[in-house]
Amino acid sequence: MWLRIKTASECSQDEIKKYIRGKNQVSAIDTIKSDADRHSENVEREIECMRDNGIHLCSKWDDEYPKGYQLLKDAPLFIYMKGNPDLLNWEDSIAIVGTRDCLSIYQ
Repeated sequence: MWLRIKTASECSQDEIKKYIRGKNQVSAIDTIKSDADRHSENVEREIECMRDNGIHLCSKWDDEYPKGYQLLKDAPLFIYMKGNPDLLNWEDSIAIVGTRDCLSIYQ
């Protein structure tokens, strides 16, 4: 399921405040709102590329968000899925998580 993305420039200050916290909140929101239109074209290209490659972006508010992830205290807001997403809801499963640029202390 693909959704139309609401750009930050279309959001009110109060809507963005729900997701941006901390001592630099005002500065961060100003930066987001001033740069949103410039980046929206890149976002649309990324979404098109994901669609062309069979990659689905799922948010924690979507019905298909894996149930196991919903139980996590700090669940990711978004996950990228490729293949059969139903496998993420199997009772017996394994997850492999990685990063491209991990710090040397974790290698």
